Amino acid sequence: RHLNDYLDDPEIYSCRLVNLIDYIDQNCSEYKIILFTNYDETFNYYKKIISDIFGDDVCCYFNKNMTVDELELAAYRFQNEKKYRILLNPYSATFL
Repeated sequence: RHLNDYLDDPEIYSCRLVNLIDYIDQNCSEYKIILFTNYDETFNYYKKIISDIFGDDVCCYFNKNMTVDELELAAYRFQNEKKYRILLNPYSATFL
């Protein structure tokens, strides 16, 4: 199944990621959201899904493989540009 099939009826296909995406979509369109994760695999999976659903033009990401310039640009966009409303951040990142 495609993720959009699950999002069409999230109560039937209950899982943490589907519930999170549905909640953001239904309740948080006017808010800035920061998502934290402890695991690289979870970060990469969430990044792919969030990008697929919401698009890269609303999402910013921090991770340890980014340059200082990339991190600063992501932080600037999230703080100052209204369209960037989702920030995904590895909670255990020591570079922040």
